[in-house]
Amino acid sequence: MTSQFDPNAFLDSTTTDQSTRLPPLPIGDYIASIDELKSNTWQSKDGTKSGYKFDVVLKVDPLSGPARDLKDIEWPPQLTVSDSIMLETTDSGAIDYGVGKNSRLRMYREATGLNVAGQSFSPRQLVGRQIKVNISHREYQGDLFAQVGKLAKI
Repeated sequence: MTSQFDPNAFLDSTTTDQSTRLPPLPIGDYIASIDELKSNTWQSKDGTKSGYKFDVVLKVDPLSGPARDLKDIEWPPQLTVSDSIMLETTDSGAIDYGVGKNSRLRMYREATGLNVAGQSFSPRQLVGRQIKVNISHREYQGDLFAQVGKLAKI
Protein backbone atom coordinates (compact mmCIF):
# COMPACT_ATOMS: atom_id res chain seq x y z
CA MET A 1 0.00 0.00 0.00
CA THR A 2 1.41 3.40 -0.97
CA SER A 3 1.05 6.22 1.52
CA GLN A 4 -0.21 9.62 0.39
CA PHE A 5 1.60 11.31 3.27
CA ASP A 6 3.93 14.09 2.11
CA PRO A 7 6.25 15.27 4.92
CA ASN A 8 6.93 18.59 3.20
CA ALA A 9 3.22 19.33 2.86
CA PHE A 10 2.79 18.36 6.51
CA LEU A 11 5.32 21.02 7.56
CA ASP A 12 3.24 23.69 5.79
CA SER A 13 -0.19 22.48 6.94
CA THR A 14 -2.21 24.76 9.20
CA THR A 15 -4.89 24.30 11.82
CA THR A 16 -7.10 26.42 14.02
CA ASP A 17 -7.37 23.67 16.63
CA GLN A 18 -5.63 24.20 19.95
CA SER A 19 -3.28 21.48 21.21
CA THR A 20 -4.52 20.38 24.61
CA ARG A 21 -2.83 18.38 27.31
CA LEU A 22 -4.32 15.13 28.58
CA PRO A 23 -5.05 15.49 32.31
CA PRO A 24 -2.93 13.43 34.70
CA LEU A 25 -4.23 10.02 35.65
CA PRO A 26 -6.44 10.15 38.73
CA ILE A 27 -4.71 8.96 41.90
CA GLY A 28 -5.09 5.23 42.51
CA ASP A 29 -4.02 1.72 41.50
CA TYR A 30 -3.48 0.72 37.85
CA ILE A 31 -2.14 -2.23 35.87
CA ALA A 32 1.14 -1.45 34.13
CA SER A 33 3.60 -3.28 31.94
CA ILE A 34 7.34 -2.69 32.33
CA ASP A 35 8.15 -1.60 28.80
CA GLU A 36 11.79 -0.65 29.06
CA LEU A 37 14.66 -0.52 31.55
CA LYS A 38 17.59 1.79 30.81
CA SER A 39 20.83 1.98 32.78
CA ASN A 40 22.06 5.53 33.40
CA THR A 41 24.35 7.55 35.60
CA TRP A 42 23.27 10.47 37.77
CA GLN A 43 25.01 13.37 39.45
CA SER A 44 23.74 15.79 42.07
CA LYS A 45 23.31 19.42 41.03
CA ASP A 46 26.25 20.50 43.17
CA GLY A 47 28.41 17.70 41.73
CA THR A 48 29.30 16.17 45.09
CA LYS A 49 27.40 12.90 44.59
CA SER A 50 26.95 10.54 41.67
CA GLY A 51 25.87 7.01 41.00
CA TYR A 52 23.88 4.65 38.83
CA LYS A 53 20.19 4.23 38.24
CA PHE A 54 17.67 2.35 36.16
CA ASP A 55 15.08 4.44 34.33
CA VAL A 56 11.87 2.40 34.17
CA VAL A 57 9.37 3.06 31.37
CA LEU A 58 5.91 1.79 32.29
CA LYS A 59 2.91 1.46 30.00
CA VAL A 60 -0.15 2.06 32.18
CA ASP A 61 -3.67 0.96 31.23
CA PRO A 62 -5.79 3.98 32.25
CA LEU A 63 -9.01 1.96 32.19
CA SER A 64 -7.62 -0.48 34.79
CA GLY A 65 -7.96 2.14 37.54
CA PRO A 66 -9.92 5.22 38.63
CA ALA A 67 -9.52 6.91 35.21
CA ARG A 68 -12.22 4.57 33.86
CA ASP A 69 -14.79 6.52 35.90
CA LEU A 70 -14.08 9.78 34.04
CA LYS A 71 -16.53 9.34 31.18
CA ASP A 72 -15.80 12.75 29.61
CA ILE A 73 -12.18 11.85 28.78
CA GLU A 74 -11.25 9.51 25.95
CA TRP A 75 -8.13 7.86 27.31
CA PRO A 76 -5.62 6.26 24.97
CA PRO A 77 -5.17 2.50 25.49
CA GLN A 78 -1.80 3.05 27.20
CA LEU A 79 -0.06 5.96 28.89
CA THR A 80 3.68 6.13 29.45
CA VAL A 81 4.81 6.81 33.01
CA SER A 82 8.43 6.87 34.12
CA ASP A 83 10.07 5.78 37.35
CA SER A 84 13.67 5.57 38.55
CA ILE A 85 15.50 3.00 40.62
CA MET A 86 18.52 4.59 42.30
CA LEU A 87 21.14 1.88 42.72
CA GLU A 88 23.45 1.12 45.59
CA THR A 89 26.60 -0.65 44.43
CA THR A 90 29.38 -2.62 46.06
CA ASP A 91 33.00 -1.41 46.09
CA SER A 92 33.54 -3.50 42.95
CA GLY A 93 30.71 -1.69 41.14
CA ALA A 94 28.13 -4.51 41.19
CA ILE A 95 24.53 -4.04 42.33
CA ASP A 96 24.43 -4.55 46.09
CA TYR A 97 21.91 -7.29 46.92
CA GLY A 98 22.71 -7.17 50.65
CA VAL A 99 20.11 -6.86 53.40
CA GLY A 100 18.34 -3.49 53.24
CA LYS A 101 20.05 -2.45 50.01
CA ASN A 102 18.31 -1.36 46.80
CA SER A 103 14.80 -1.37 48.23
CA ARG A 104 13.16 0.05 45.07
CA LEU A 105 14.71 -2.71 42.95
CA ARG A 106 13.49 -5.22 45.56
CA MET A 107 9.96 -3.80 45.22
CA TYR A 108 10.02 -4.33 41.46
CA ARG A 109 11.37 -7.86 41.92
CA GLU A 110 8.66 -8.71 44.45
CA ALA A 111 5.89 -7.22 42.28
CA THR A 112 7.03 -9.33 39.32
CA GLY A 113 7.64 -12.53 41.29
CA LEU A 114 11.38 -12.41 40.56
CA ASN A 115 12.64 -12.03 44.13
CA VAL A 116 13.21 -15.71 44.83
CA ALA A 117 16.26 -16.98 46.70
CA GLY A 118 18.29 -19.37 44.57
CA GLN A 119 16.58 -18.28 41.33
CA SER A 120 18.80 -16.55 38.79
CA PHE A 121 17.90 -12.87 38.32
CA SER A 122 18.93 -10.18 35.87
CA PRO A 123 17.32 -6.71 35.94
CA ARG A 124 16.47 -7.08 32.24
CA GLN A 125 14.05 -9.88 33.24
CA LEU A 126 11.71 -7.16 34.56
CA VAL A 127 10.93 -5.99 31.01
CA GLY A 128 7.57 -7.26 29.75
CA ARG A 129 6.20 -8.09 33.21
CA GLN A 130 2.91 -6.70 34.46
CA ILE A 131 2.51 -5.18 37.90
CA LYS A 132 0.07 -3.05 39.87
CA VAL A 133 1.29 0.53 40.37
CA ASN A 134 -0.09 3.20 42.65
CA ILE A 135 -0.21 6.52 40.83
CA SER A 136 0.06 9.76 42.77
CA HIS A 137 0.87 13.27 41.54
CA ARG A 138 3.87 15.55 41.69
CA GLU A 139 3.82 19.21 40.73
CA TYR A 140 6.36 20.74 38.39
CA GLN A 141 6.12 24.36 37.28
CA GLY A 142 2.41 24.47 38.05
CA ASP A 143 1.49 21.26 36.18
CA LEU A 144 0.61 17.89 37.71
CA PHE A 145 2.40 14.77 36.52
CA ALA A 146 1.80 11.09 37.31
CA GLN A 147 4.26 9.62 39.79
CA VAL A 148 4.71 5.94 40.58
CA GLY A 149 4.46 5.07 44.26
CA LYS A 150 3.85 1.63 45.68
CA LEU A 151 4.18 -1.50 43.56
CA ALA A 152 2.39 -4.84 43.95
CA LYS A 153 1.72 -8.14 42.25
CA ILE A 154 -1.38 -8.30 40.10
